[in-house]
Amino acid sequence: MKVGRNIFALEGEWDNRLDSKDTVKSALTFLNQIYDIDIIFRKVNTEEGLIGYLKEACRPSYKKYGIILLAFHGTKQGLELFKNNSIELLALAEYCKGLFNDKIIHFSSCSTAGDTERFKEFKAITEAKAVMGYSKNVSFLESTLFDIALLQKLNEFSRPGDVNNYMKREFNSLCNTLGFKMI
Repeated sequence: MKVGRNIFALEGEWDNRLDSKDTVKSALTFLNQIYDIDIIFRKVNTEEGLIGYLKEACRPSYKKYGIILLAFHGTKQGLELFKNNSIELLALAEYCKGLFNDKIIHFSSCSTAGDTERFKEFKAITEAKAVMGYSKNVSFLESTLFDIALLQKLNEFSRPGDVNNYMKREFNSLCNTLGFKMI
């Protein structure tokens, strides 16, 4: 089994209203049902919960989950977990120092890839195989459509760089609209 075959997804709250129906879970269910990609999905709205699940995702018992999807509101500085609760990207990297060896990390979050140097530093500290995300403010619909294609191709191709080339060739306009970056 190639690393990256399955997805460990963590999602924050998209709205301060608890009755909001916004979620990436439907897209993940589609990938599971159509492409037979195994999914673990958890909602997270605290720093402690986020770090705990990320450490759990890196345990040997979850080795087959080679993609970690982080779906949160984001900024160039980091992730917004819930209301005014956030975590800076490099603080998250320090909590996960060396943990992401052989893991592919996708930030399905606005602007998280906006500071390329910070993004590169995150990858170096965590030792991730690849780190990707959006450098612009993105719409939920457009980013979810892109995520479906991206996550499926990360499972189809062996090397993340091949996926990056494919996405930029086949979905160039959407890559530009979202500011997609892979490091």
